Amino acid sequence: MRWRPFRCVAVAVLSLSAAPAAAQVYQIEAGSSSLFHADGGTLEVRGGDATLLLSAGRLPGGFTLGAQVRKRIGDVTLGLGDGVIDFDLPSDVLTAGHAIALRGARVDVARGPWRIVAFGGATSVTSGAPFFRGGDWSSPLGLLFADRTITPRLKFSTRNTISARPTSIQALEWRPRPAIALAGAGGLGNGSPYASASSVFDNGWVAAKAVVSTPAHGFRQLDPAAPMASEIERENVAVTVRPGTRWQVNGARQHLVQDEVGRSAEEVTVNQVGGIVNAAGTRFAGALFQSTGADRQSLGSSLSVGRALSTRFDLSGDYFRYAPRHDAPSSSGGVSLRTTVNPRLSLVQVVTRSSGQTSLNFGGEILTNPASISISYQTVYAPLRIGNPFVQIVGVDLRIHAPGDLELRAGTYATPDGRLTYTISGTRVLSRAHGAAGTGRVRLSRFLIQGQVVENDAKPLAGAVVQIGDDVVITDDAGRFAVRTPRAERRAVAVLTEEFLAPGRFEVVSAPDTAASAPDDGAASITIVLRRR
Repeated sequence: MRWRPFRCVAVAVLSLSAAPAAAQVYQIEAGSSSLFHADGGTLEVRGGDATLLLSAGRLPGGFTLGAQVRKRIGDVTLGLGDGVIDFDLPSDVLTAGHAIALRGARVDVARGPWRIVAFGGATSVTSGAPFFRGGDWSSPLGLLFADRTITPRLKFSTRNTISARPTSIQALEWRPRPAIALAGAGGLGNGSPYASASSVFDNGWVAAKAVVSTPAHGFRQLDPAAPMASEIERENVAVTVRPGTRWQVNGARQHLVQDEVGRSAEEVTVNQVGGIVNAAGTRFAGALFQSTGADRQSLGSSLSVGRALSTRFDLSGDYFRYAPRHDAPSSSGGVSLRTTVNPRLSLVQVVTRSSGQTSLNFGGEILTNPASISISYQTVYAPLRIGNPFVQIVGVDLRIHAPGDLELRAGTYATPDGRLTYTISGTRVLSRAHGAAGTGRVRLSRFLIQGQVVENDAKPLAGAVVQIGDDVVITDDAGRFAVRTPRAERRAVAVLTEEFLAPGRFEVVSAPDTAASAPDDGAASITIVLRRR
């Protein structure tokens, strides 16, 4: 069963009639992605506390339509149509981004220490892409998620679904100190017993994460259609020691499982140890990887040496070796020269040697107010790839702000099994205010949530994207952001690293889960710390 056109039109009419007549904002977004196997677009209409989305596009199952209506009434948000609900547990410290694509009716309540999500409808076979929301009806599903902050250090979560294979998982997260976090989850997952426990320790110079998970065979938190999905099971640990700015050592052990629709599940155990040293103006980095699975057992190693020749020129060399247990080893290497023309323009020339062939590639980075363009050549370790796990990819990160409030984005991504995929999209925002020009009045809410995003060396980061409740903001040149609320309330805080306008890739070191709004003269500033990957 699919959404029929007249249903979408009816939803649109009802939504627009509910939106205030004072102002409306229209956002048009479209794109194409091999990562999500989708082509399509979305029209979003926002007016006051109401939002309407209409989507149309092509998915692997054919052409489909999607729609979503959201209406906020006080601390309750009502939703109808296509959507995604996060299914992260507090013990998911080594994996994140679990989500369920759904189609039906949803209610979100944020009241005091409680955050509650209730849903009734069905799962959706596919969810499209970041620029397109759609799918097909699948299995009936009822859902109740709740989170409660018991004390500032203790949080309770419950995840419950009613379906052919029900789920009921309860979890606790305890932070006895800022540097320590402990969590545990257990119950019934997909009709089978499930349990997991995690611990996190980070005092600045030692960072350690450990997870023990005992899912039953075939258990998945996440919809198997997710292209970047990989789960973990059994014991998993990652440790980084960074006693100084000149060197660090890291090690990890993970049991990875990737399970996509139409493909058999792949399991592999990866052991890794590596380090980085900066001495006498020279950078040294090395790592060893061991992969063991049903159809593979291999040892990989990498070595990198780099040095700044001057303020404009930086030279580096890389070497990679792959040694399978029952086959001949292979190796590859390359030399790259980065030339900094000015603070906004740098060029990269890369010479690589692999499988007896030599290649020459060019890239670089351009940073301007309307655009940021980065093209790089990277060798990544893909543990789920059959054969040589070292894969050379072209890294592209493109953001362009064109006249007329038009934004274009493009990027490439490497999946855990080494496939190079892309996503291309564009967004345009239009606004319309009803009534005579010059007669409108702007009234600012007197409650404020404000903060700053910095890198781990305390450098402010411009172009970072932060979501505060339903509002998305971008940091200014000082790394600062602010959101106004109609009343004193607490909102969820999320860092959208994949949406950054700032060049490069980042990961979150520390960020609050929620932030409380307060009058201007009493609003405290929250701090979000990131590091470059």
